[in-house]
Amino acid sequence: MWADGTYRLKGGEYADPYKGDYAGKLTGLQLDSLNFWLKRSELKKMYDWKQGSQVTDAPNYYLDIDFENNKDKLTLTTNDPPFNLTGLVNFLVESFRKVNLTKIKEGEKPAN
Repeated sequence: MWADGTYRLKGGEYADPYKGDYAGKLTGLQLDSLNFWLKRSELKKMYDWKQGSQVTDAPNYYLDIDFENNKDKLTLTTNDPPFNLTGLVNFLVESFRKVNLTKIKEGEKPAN
């Protein structure tokens, strides 16, 4: 997702019916919700965070966060997100169901 609400989904092998690349746009209300969860999560304080416990029977979440107008990037991989990320992870996990997605054909460059 980009600051203007541009939404991209890359569905993997088990992502039926959303295998492949998709594009969409968040509504203003959805973008406001995302910004709320981003601010609440305090991601910029998580650069040194390490997952403490290992939950073996849970999905992994991969978060790559690029901070706008900044060269900083935060990458987190966890199957047990810390409490401050719960709302953000829930928003992201459910968001694809709430965005009007269009399949990007192979070789096609998505419009911004």
